Amino acid sequence: MRAFCVDAPMPEEVSRFCGFVTNTLAPAGVNTLVLSVHYRYRFEKHKMCTGRNELTREDAHRIKSACDAAGVKLVPKMNLLGHQETAWTQGLFTGYPELEEFRPDGSRRFDYSHSICPSHPNAQRIVFDLMDEVVDAFGADTMHCGCDEVFEIGQCHRCRGKSPAKLYADWVNGLARHLKSKCVRTMIWSDRLINAAENGYGVWEASDNGTDKALPLMDKDILCCDWHYTVCTNGYPSVDAFAKAGMDMAVCVWHQEDGTRAFVDYAKAHDKGHVKGVVFTTWMVARHVMDALEGRDVPERGSVSGLKAALSRNFRQVFPRARCDWRVYSGNELPLEGACPGGATRYDRLPEEGIDHVPADVRQLSTHTAGMCFRFKTDSDRLRIWWKPRHPGMDMWHMPSTGASGVDVYQWSAARGWQFVAPPWPAPPKPEGAAYAWTIEPNAPTMVYLPLYNGVDDITFGVRPGADVTPLPPRASGVAKPVVFYGTSTTQGGCVSRPGSCWTAVATRLADVPCVNLGFSGAGRMEDVMLDRVAALDASAYVLDTIGNMPPALIDARYEKFVRGLREKRPETPIVLTANGWLFRDDPRERARRIKAIYAKLKTEDPAKWRNLHFVGDYGADVAPDAEGTMDGVHLNDLGSARFGKIVGEKLKAVLAK
Repeated sequence: MRAFCVDAPMPEEVSRFCGFVTNTLAPAGVNTLVLSVHYRYRFEKHKMCTGRNELTREDAHRIKSACDAAGVKLVPKMNLLGHQETAWTQGLFTGYPELEEFRPDGSRRFDYSHSICPSHPNAQRIVFDLMDEVVDAFGADTMHCGCDEVFEIGQCHRCRGKSPAKLYADWVNGLARHLKSKCVRTMIWSDRLINAAENGYGVWEASDNGTDKALPLMDKDILCCDWHYTVCTNGYPSVDAFAKAGMDMAVCVWHQEDGTRAFVDYAKAHDKGHVKGVVFTTWMVARHVMDALEGRDVPERGSVSGLKAALSRNFRQVFPRARCDWRVYSGNELPLEGACPGGATRYDRLPEEGIDHVPADVRQLSTHTAGMCFRFKTDSDRLRIWWKPRHPGMDMWHMPSTGASGVDVYQWSAARGWQFVAPPWPAPPKPEGAAYAWTIEPNAPTMVYLPLYNGVDDITFGVRPGADVTPLPPRASGVAKPVVFYGTSTTQGGCVSRPGSCWTAVATRLADVPCVNLGFSGAGRMEDVMLDRVAALDASAYVLDTIGNMPPALIDARYEKFVRGLREKRPETPIVLTANGWLFRDDPRERARRIKAIYAKLKTEDPAKWRNLHFVGDYGADVAPDAEGTMDGVHLNDLGSARFGKIVGEKLKAVLAK
């Protein structure tokens, strides 16, 4: 038996679930599906026991047909003694609250551990009716009855004074006899048949309340599902105990790879012909399980944490035939544009040498990945990106976190040019990182932009098994050197909603040139040390956009000096000055006037020397005539960024064509 245990799907997911059985489980080698139905079935005889999101008889037939066609045996599962927490809100106890086992004082050892009273005179009759409907609907010849984690037994006035072992054995054997009369075999979780103290197990995976003494009393046709998820230092003596008792068993594993290997190896070494196979368990909703194994996104929160590790690695350990979900490439393997040579990490915008000499705010902001971009193509139709933010908790009131800390995918088509690919989940990563999977056009040129106001500690790309990722050829423009942008928060990307919406990205996509973004929020002040850093980059053009951080007095003191210094260091490289006219205050207009005057002075002074000095200004009416292109009258939103990026992109095309 190679079994897979999962919750039943929601009614609206039945079609997808049937495909999951056919296309994922069966090819992996799964031959048995243990489907946790519980009370999520539309009962006819005891309608009040029907749980939420119930499956119909037609749904059950569809799942059964898919399993039959795939050669997978279907085993419905219901919790029919302990573990009734779902039933407490909607299930057996909704219709028959008197069937619950209570301690004399009304307490429970664990709040979730509601249990059926095995001594109640009506309990078996009602449970048998429910079992019969489920077995019939799913056309089953085996049923899993749960019976695990029974902490409340022998407590109520009907059961008090009776042996917990006998109560347990009589109840479970009664279920098995009833099913046997229908030619149906019984499976149970067997943790209650193992002594916790004697075998070194915990109180969830073994018993400390006397039910373990029921083992020699059990019907020998019952298949015991022995679950242990961690490495046990003294081995797994329950394997030997079931052999001694003459009981068939299955090894049940979940999320720990080391624990799985140790348990399976021990069972193989101690098999007396009674180990009938393995059950891979999953304890999340079916949708999350399907998403993880089909390469879709799974929220890593709450009870879902660890799901990906369990299903992507341990699943393939248990089912070696399982197809690999993704072929993974590290970001270190792919060409990256926009990073600075000599950075402390691959994702720094300034070299490590001399970093202590730049202003402190520039030093901190240089760890942000604004402007950085991977360019490649792949023959996969799915692209999974996992990235871990360098600065967890980064949040700004005036900029969407998707722009500050998210990534952005663009693809090229002859009809549309570069266009962003709609994200599957509009959210940035959590501090521990997160992954999202885009549906993409195979073999189309692809660009992935990194966060604007955050960095990445690590990033990986996943594609379909067998698919390749290859770098793009040189650009059609023939420009290989980057355009270097030096400036302020608007240059860095404030305050757009996606990294690819930043005007520097818009401009360089339009001009078909590489980009280096040296925008430093609040810190574009043209210090001498920053002149050295900017000029050190061999560029196809320099774009200076520092107006937002330089009041008139600072422009008078530094602007002309910076431009002259850059020209001395790079005599032939085009320099483009910007003076944005969307700033809705008198002072910025005065700043723009002074920058324009410096431009005119230099052009007049020596036309030959300054032939490659250019000016982009007086465009306020084009970018944000009524402030709609800004977030706050200063920082560009997506609309203003698109407009300004087009203006600068057209200018760069003209400048670089000369």
